[in-house]
Amino acid sequence: MKYYLFKNKNIESLKKSTLPWNPKGFRGKEGIVYETNGVFYAVCISGEDIIYSMKNEIQDSNILNFIYEKFGDKKPKIIDSEYKPGTYYRRIRKLYNCSISEPKVSTTEELNSGFVALDIILEKLEEIFKSIEPCKKNLDTYGHRLRELLILTCTEIESNFVSILEGNSYLTKNNKQKKQLSTEDYFKLCKVLNLKKYTLELTQYPSIKCKIKPFKNWNDGTGTSKSILWYNEYNQTKHHRESNLNFGNLKNVIDAVGALVILFYSQFKDSNDLLDPNYYKFQRIKRIFKLMPITHRDKIDKYNFPYIREYTIDNNEVKPDLNLTPVEFPYF
Repeated sequence: MKYYLFKNKNIESLKKSTLPWNPKGFRGKEGIVYETNGVFYAVCISGEDIIYSMKNEIQDSNILNFIYEKFGDKKPKIIDSEYKPGTYYRRIRKLYNCSISEPKVSTTEELNSGFVALDIILEKLEEIFKSIEPCKKNLDTYGHRLRELLILTCTEIESNFVSILEGNSYLTKNNKQKKQLSTEDYFKLCKVLNLKKYTLELTQYPSIKCKIKPFKNWNDGTGTSKSILWYNEYNQTKHHRESNLNFGNLKNVIDAVGALVILFYSQFKDSNDLLDPNYYKFQRIKRIFKLMPITHRDKIDKYNFPYIREYTIDNNEVKPDLNLTPVEFPYF
C-alpha cells in the first residue's frame, strides 16, 4: 500500500478552516495521506486531526494534487508499506501514531510479568549503588555480584526478544525452536523497535554525565553479538568466569540494565496518569533511569510505520473505528 508523508505548508490557513473536508482544522505540521474506498485521507502524525476528500473530488484529481492543494507540499515522500490501517503489531510499540491514541499492543499479564522481572533487577542495581558509587573512576570495578547481575539482566533481555518474536510468529515462519535463536534473530527487531534511538541517563547521578545508548553500535552480520560490547563481554564472563571476571564490571551492568529498560519502553506504554495502575511501575524505573526525548519524526519507513485507525464517512462526518486488530509483523 502506498502512503505519502507530507509537510503541511498551509498550516496557518488550515487551522482556521471549517470547510466540510476540514471540520475541526488541521493543526499538524506533518501528516500521511493514503487512499481507501475511493477517498483520500490525510491524518496528522501524533494528533487527532484528519482531512478527507469528497468522493466526487477524487474523480477529478490525483493524490499528489490533493496533497498540494490542501497542504502546499509538491514533493511528499512516498512510502510502500504492508501496514494496513486499523491494525497493530503485538508487543511492538510505536514512537508516533496518526490521529489515534496509543493502542495497547500487549496484555496486562505481559506487562506485569515483564515489570516484576525488571523490578527485581532494578532493586539489585540500587543495592550495588549503595556500595559502589556510579562515577567514571568506578566504571571498571568488577566482582562476583556484578557478574551475577550482568548475567541475570542479559538472560532477561534475551527472554524479552524471544517473547516479541514469538508473539509475531517468527519461530513458526522460520521453522525455529526457541533454543535456536541468536542475536542475528534478535537484531531483526532493532529497527522496528527503534532501539538505537533511545538514550538514558542515571537520574540521581548527573555528575557521571553518562549517556546510556546500549544498542547504538548494534550491527547485522556474523559479528552481531560482538558489535555490542556489554553483551559480548557478558557472553565471555558467563562461559569463562576465571579468565573473564573483569567483564562483570559496573559499566557493563549499567549498560545491560539500561538495555532492559529500553526494551520495556519499546513494548509497553509509559504512563503519567496518577489514576493509571501502571503509573507507579514507570515511576519506579524513572527513579533510576531518565529517558531522554526522542525526535518525534526521526524517520518513518515501511518497517516502523505509524498506527492509523480505519475511518468511514457518514453525512460528511468522519467516524473512526476505535478498535484495532492485532496482526503479525510482516518483515521477518
